[in-house]
Amino acid sequence: MPLQEGQIEFALWKNDQKEQETHADVKGTAKDSDGNEYWVNAWKKSPDANPNAPVIKGYLTPKKDKPQAAPAKAKQADEDIPW
Repeated sequence: MPLQEGQIEFALWKNDQKEQETHADVKGTAKDSDGNEYWVNAWKKSPDANPNAPVIKGYLTPKKDKPQAAPAKAKQADEDIPW
């Protein structure tokens, strides 16, 4: 089903590669109605947290395309130098 304008669709999986307590409990991807894609990282509420704390809290980070190499600078010809 296509996304309605303004909607964001996401999917999360258990983070099987979690090595530190600060690493996300669940990870996944998201896509908005404009086709922009995001990484999703989220953490579950700890057992000793405030009872009013959210059950899951996380972040959406835009996926970036691989950075393109900077264009090479054109060498100036000697006759272009003003001295």
